[in-house]
Amino acid sequence: MNNLPPPSAFTIDQNDPNKWPKWRKKFENYIIASDFDSKTIQQQRAILLHIIGDSALEIYNTFGFEENSQSPTIKDIIDKYDQYFSPFKNTIYKRYIFFTCEQKLNQTFDDFVTEIKSKAEDCEFENIKDSLIRDRIVLGCRDTTLREKYLQNPDLTLSLAINQGQAAEASQKQLRNIEKDSIDAIRKNLMKNINLPPL
Repeated sequence: MNNLPPPSAFTIDQNDPNKWPKWRKKFENYIIASDFDSKTIQQQRAILLHIIGDSALEIYNTFGFEENSQSPTIKDIIDKYDQYFSPFKNTIYKRYIFFTCEQKLNQTFDDFVTEIKSKAEDCEFENIKDSLIRDRIVLGCRDTTLREKYLQNPDLTLSLAINQGQAAEASQKQLRNIEKDSIDAIRKNLMKNINLPPL
């Protein structure tokens, strides 16, 4: 594994907010797969700065690290790059994805809620996140009867919306089972009472 090639040099693209996380993941995989941990902190730092490429090296030079045998570590450097590239996140696009999230056909209510919560993470909603997740559940659920019930409650909270959604889905499932059992019972009774002519 010592001959594992390192990732190619990192190139900056402000239109692709995921470019740095992708490169970082490749480098982390390289660390795991190579004999990286056996090297000194200085050697590890030199390898990273050699691999990362000229444009990212120029950025590193602006971080103001005082280099010595123990500092900065690889983690220190990676954390600094994380901070540097975080403004490149496209918050508007992330919020668009969140606000257009709707429950898919055959998607369970719990999976729908999990998806909404996941998409809210990078939207920087701060202290109104719970209320916006609640609103997205109300507007995006497929059950129109449930949505009507939501809208009738001016004090609806996120936890209450989730509880009511779970209860509604469970009730619908139970109703379908009852209807199926009733149809099966009727069918069996009909078959018993039908006098089939001999063959």
